[in-house]
Amino acid sequence: MRLIASLAATSSILLILSGATLLSCSDAAPEPYFGAQTDQTNSTNGASEMTFEAPYALLFPWVTQALGVIVFFLIYRFEVPVPYVAIMFVLGLIMGVGALRVGADDQLTQSILQWSFIDSRLIMLVFLPGLIFRDAIEVNFELFMLAFAQILIFALPMVLIGTFMTALFVMHVLPYDWSWSLSLTLGAILASTDPIAMTTVLKKNEASPRLKMHLNGESLLNDASAVVFYTIFSQQFLATLNIDGLGSDIGWAEGIEIFFRMSLGGVTAGLLFALGLIVILYELDRRLEQENNVLQVAAAVTVAYLCYYVAEMQFLMSGIVACVTCGILSSAYGKGLITDQKMMDSYLALLEHLLN
Repeated sequence: MRLIASLAATSSILLILSGATLLSCSDAAPEPYFGAQTDQTNSTNGASEMTFEAPYALLFPWVTQALGVIVFFLIYRFEVPVPYVAIMFVLGLIMGVGALRVGADDQLTQSILQWSFIDSRLIMLVFLPGLIFRDAIEVNFELFMLAFAQILIFALPMVLIGTFMTALFVMHVLPYDWSWSLSLTLGAILASTDPIAMTTVLKKNEASPRLKMHLNGESLLNDASAVVFYTIFSQQFLATLNIDGLGSDIGWAEGIEIFFRMSLGGVTAGLLFALGLIVILYELDRRLEQENNVLQVAAAVTVAYLCYYVAEMQFLMSGIVACVTCGILSSAYGKGLITDQKMMDSYLALLEHLLN
């Protein structure tokens, strides 16, 4: 999940920089989009003009899924001590760079290039809700509340400290001569930690459930805080480009206001959607036959995506915070209303695998 979010945010920075360069050189910059047939020029590989057919967009995701099945099988068949996500990241990097550099005109290359130009917000809207909801709905609510104070410390002030330390390193050590706002933007992307390796070690050594909850809970919340910090600092950086309609010169007071609006607003949105989901689960549990239990699963996933979209896109709150809140509260108060828990777990596990 964090890998997807970090890659989306990093790609947005690169697109911002390249887009700013284009805007400064011409009055009308091309605006690539995902969907209908369009013509785009790839200056990297020297191709004069390339036509993207919309149906080709379906090819890359399913080729990736096929590669994922093969990689997953080889890892467990030969006990390769390399994380599955890391291998898929390298394969995706090779495919992306290869599509840009080789300049072939086959359908797979066009499909990869279509996905390369997707808006980073669309990537988050497609991938994050399912992944976040899956992690949040498995949280033990009682343990989460016991560890909440420590989780909050790790997820908020410690992420902010990590952001500033990374920014200082980028500014004073790396030879890029980046501005303070751009350094903070990169720091926000890199500040959240990844507990996957540590969680695996703790499982093997039978660590206490509360210690596991500290790691998993902090992992859920620091994604949200990092995105909030990224939103604020990236807007500050965009404002320095002096391009009309791009960025906002956010001061400290406004930044604090935005932080609380996104975080507390996200909690409120998640609470309301969780309440709605619990009501839906209650109604479906009481009125449907057992063979129709799949509707409960469909309702849960639908609410998760709508919760993220409404909070993020409609009210400019944190969709991650909203989705985490919705998942945790739904698990605490709605799990007993799920008629077929095994079906719910299996479907969410499949969804998580496909999105990863």
